[in-house]
Amino acid sequence: MNKTFQAVTQVAHVLGYSLLTVARADLVPVDGAPPKLAATFDGRTVMVAADLPSTVRLFLAVHALGHCQQWARNPASRDVDPSDLAWAMPTGRRVALAYAQEQDANEYGLSFLARVPLCPEIETVRQHMRDDWTLFAQYLGADMTTLPIMRMFDDGRFLVRAPSLPVRIAGAFDL
Repeated sequence: MNKTFQAVTQVAHVLGYSLLTVARADLVPVDGAPPKLAATFDGRTVMVAADLPSTVRLFLAVHALGHCQQWARNPASRDVDPSDLAWAMPTGRRVALAYAQEQDANEYGLSFLARVPLCPEIETVRQHMRDDWTLFAQYLGADMTTLPIMRMFDDGRFLVRAPSLPVRIAGAFDL
């Protein structure tokens, strides 16, 4: 495990979150998600597959922690899930909602990294964030000719403690 991942694990721990690397087979299945997940998270615990490249593990960890920050602030926001294709919604609205949620999660995730001194992986993590958004938007059926570029501006967001109870588990795809 690299030093940055360990440092993010410590920052997360101070706030009451658990960040774990596990065998892919130990990732909890997520209803409605493809079987080959790379990470799972429930608002308190983030589990990332150990067999991934270190920068992908780091990206998934901070991105999932970013979603955990969203849900700690508003647990009901977990129920607004644009990745649930069974949820009746026009594709353009689904993509716009997903963009807002993903940008928010990425900025919270970058706020975890901002608390790690000398993070050499930051630009690689940012690129993974942009690539992840493109892949997720394709999954949602986005018009790729008009897809907004993932922009992350705020890496100084105030981070809050983990909620006392987990929320419905979510999963992250392999990049």
